[in-house]
Amino acid sequence: MDKKEIKEKILLIIKNYLEDNGIDAQDLNEKSNLMKDYELDSLDYLELFDNLEEKLDIQVSDNMKDYDALLSVEQLIQYVISNKTNV
Repeated sequence: MDKKEIKEKILLIIKNYLEDNGIDAQDLNEKSNLMKDYELDSLDYLELFDNLEEKLDIQVSDNMKDYDALLSVEQLIQYVISNKTNV
C-alpha cells in the first residue's frame, strides 16, 4: 500500500467512524481537527485507534494513544505512514 492509498484509507476509516456515531463527516479532510471540528473525546479516540489498528494492521503505541498528540487527520496520517513497515 503506498502513501496515497494509506491516506485515502485513513480518511475513509475516520469518515465511517464519525458517520457510524451520528456525526456528519461531509467536510472531513486532512486539515480537520478531530477534537475541535468533530468534538471527539478520549473514548472516541481509543475507539478510532482500535479501528485503525484493525483495518490497517498497525499497532498504535500506548504513548500515541494520548489524543493530544494526534489531534488532526494529517497527524494521524503521518503517524501511520511513519510507523507502517510496508510503505
